[in-house]
Amino acid sequence: MRRASLTCGYLLKIHEIYARHLMKNMTNTMLLLYVLFAFPLANASCDEGTVIASGKTGYPPISWRTPKGLGGLGYSVIEKILPNQSVERSTPLPWRRVLKMAEQGDIDIIVGIRETEERRKYLTFLPTPLMDVSQNIFYLRGSGIRSRNDLKGKAGGYISGTVFDPYFEEFAKNNLRLEGVSSLEQNLKKLARGRIQYLLSPLLPTIHYIKE
Repeated sequence: MRRASLTCGYLLKIHEIYARHLMKNMTNTMLLLYVLFAFPLANASCDEGTVIASGKTGYPPISWRTPKGLGGLGYSVIEKILPNQSVERSTPLPWRRVLKMAEQGDIDIIVGIRETEERRKYLTFLPTPLMDVSQNIFYLRGSGIRSRNDLKGKAGGYISGTVFDPYFEEFAKNNLRLEGVSSLEQNLKKLARGRIQYLLSPLLPTIHYIKE
């Protein structure tokens, strides 16, 4: 990693792709390890039984799709916290469906989810996160992107269902052309093929897929 003397953060060079932190105070997102329902667990008591856990299919190291189903650090920690219960992982599902099933009571625990006012209506968020993360801008060499204003007029990508902080949501609504897809891999392919000029994505999962 090389530090850059830029007010908006650091610059990473990864295989021809650069990642820049969004402008200071723009989006400094905290990723919570997992959340529990405000009402009793759908499939078990607090001391015994089976709980259903789920998360994103492309969010390493917290939650991602493996040949055997969902895997990641988030699920390992849940199993340590709930040693007397059987933690069953759902089949890999689209993120929007995970949220809907949680709202309906068919999923008990979600790993790697950001707290929002809307989600607090049906989820209880634990105060201690596994790690803090922030959304980053990834773009190809020579794109001319140096600040958030350079994003205007360019096609950008993000994962459908991603929630940004209110400040960036307002900026994006008024200034950006964002195209949602179901996975980070899709966005990286679109970026490489020139179908989008940048993508908004968390740092660690994106580095993971770039290195693969």
